[in-house]
Amino acid sequence: MRVTMQRIVSIAILAALTVGIAVLIWKGEGTERGKIGDKPGYAVVGELPDALLRQRWVCDNVVATSDSVWVVGSLDSESPPAELGRDADEIPDLSSLVKGSQKRQPTTISNMYGASDVGGVQTTLSRLTPDGNFRVMATLPGNACLRVLPDSDTLLLLTDLEVPEDKDNRQLSDGSPVGQSIILRSSDNGDSWHWVSTGMMVEVEPYSGPLTDLNFYSDQEVWSWGMERYYNSDGWPRQEPDGNYITELGYSDDQGTTSVRITSDKPIKVTQAYIKSLLPAEATDLTMGTTLKDSRFVVQTSSLTAYAWVSQPLSYRQNDERSSMVVTSRAKLVRPSTDASWQVSDVTRTPGLRIRHVKTGENGEAHAIIRSDSDGWQMARLAPDTGEWVGRHDLPELMPRWLFDVHRSVSHFWSNGRYQVVNLHESHDLPQLIPFYSHNASFYTTSHFYTDDGGASWHQLAIPGNRDAVLGMENHGDRLFWSKGRWYEDKGPGVWSYDLSQ
Repeated sequence: MRVTMQRIVSIAILAALTVGIAVLIWKGEGTERGKIGDKPGYAVVGELPDALLRQRWVCDNVVATSDSVWVVGSLDSESPPAELGRDADEIPDLSSLVKGSQKRQPTTISNMYGASDVGGVQTTLSRLTPDGNFRVMATLPGNACLRVLPDSDTLLLLTDLEVPEDKDNRQLSDGSPVGQSIILRSSDNGDSWHWVSTGMMVEVEPYSGPLTDLNFYSDQEVWSWGMERYYNSDGWPRQEPDGNYITELGYSDDQGTTSVRITSDKPIKVTQAYIKSLLPAEATDLTMGTTLKDSRFVVQTSSLTAYAWVSQPLSYRQNDERSSMVVTSRAKLVRPSTDASWQVSDVTRTPGLRIRHVKTGENGEAHAIIRSDSDGWQMARLAPDTGEWVGRHDLPELMPRWLFDVHRSVSHFWSNGRYQVVNLHESHDLPQLIPFYSHNASFYTTSHFYTDDGGASWHQLAIPGNRDAVLGMENHGDRLFWSKGRWYEDKGPGVWSYDLSQ
C-alpha cells in the first residue's frame, strides 16, 4: 500500500510539473506572437504604402521630430518589389546630391546585431502626413541612419555611400586623405537635403561612415569613438614620445566640422601590465579582444564634465584550458571652461563588469544595461557627479530560473530618460523528465519589457518576439513605436505605438 501511494504521489508530482512546463511553454509561445503583455495606449500611428518599407538592417526604423514622424526602411536585393505609393521618377534619389556616389564594396555593415552582408540595399525615407499615411519622400541606394540633433529639428542622414574620388579633397591634419562616407543634412524637416562635404569627426573616424557612433550633447557638441590608430603592433596602447596616449575618443564643438582626438597621460584602455597583475603567474597566451568586441560609450553630463567607458573582453590560457574575463575602464573628462580643451582627470578599472548598452535621454539622464560576475544582468542609472552606475535593478525574467536553466542576452535597449525598454532573448533548457533520456529539450523566447521607475518594476509589452519588432521611441514624448511582424509575417502596412504614460 505504501509503495502504491509513493507511486501515486510521484505520478501526481510529475503530472503537475509537466502541466506547469506546458503552461510556461504556452506563455513563451504567446510572448513570441505578441499575445501576452500590456497594451498601454494602443494606437495606429499611420500606414505605409507597403509593409516592406518597415524592413530595416541598421538603426531604428521610426524617428520622431517635433513636427513629424519618419520611417526609414531598407529594401535588399532579396526583397520583392515594394509599392512606393508614387511614381518612382517623382521620388528624389538623394545620391544625386553627390554625383557619381556609389555603394561601398563589399557591402558589409556593423550594427547592433553584429556584422551583416546586405548587398543591393535601397533606403526609403517616409514621412507621416496629416491624413495618417506615410509618404515616401526620398530614396538612397545604400544603407542610412536618420538622426535628430538635440534641441533642434536638424536631421542628419548617415549613409555608407562613397564619395567619388574626384570630389573628395578632404585631408586629415597630417595630410593623409579622408575616405569617410556621405553624410546629408536637412534643416527643413526633410523637405530638402544637402551634402556635408567636410564630413563629420573625420580626425576621429576618417575612413568609414559613422552610421551609429555619434553621441550628441547638444546640436553642436558631439563625441565619437573612432578607429584604432595609435597602438602597438600587438594591440596594446602605445605611449607617444611626449609621454601621452592618443585615444580613440574624439570631440567636436561645431557639429563635427572640426574634431580632435582626446590625449591623456594615462591610457583609457587596459595595458598588458595591468591585465597580468590580475592573473595567476602561470597564465599565458594573453589575447585582447578586437575593437568589434569592445563596447565603447561616452556621456557628457555637463558643459564641463564627461565620462567614457570601454568594456574589453580578454582571454588567456591556464593549465591547458582557455579562460576569459572582461574589464571595464572608465575615464572622467573635465575642462575648466567651455573654451578649454578636455582633459582625462582619472581612469578607473573594474574587472568582471561589462557594459552592454548606454542610452542618454533628452532630459540628460543616462541609463545602462550592465552585467557583473556577481549580480548578472541589471539596469542602472548614471550618477553625473561621480560617474558611478547607481540604482541598479535586476532585469525582468520571463520564465522562472528555479525551474529552467536560462541563458539570457539583451539584444537591444531604448531609453528617452523617462522610460526604458529592453529586448530580452532567452534560451530555456527543460529539466530531464524522461528517465534514461540523455537529451534535454530547450526552447527560445524574445520578449519586451518596459519600466517607468528606473527598473524597480517591469511590465511586459504585447509585442511580437522578433528582435526587429520595436521600431523606435519618442525622445520628447511617451510613445514606443512597433510593428506586428516582419513584412512576410504581417503584410499589413501599419505602424503602431504604445503610450507608456498610460
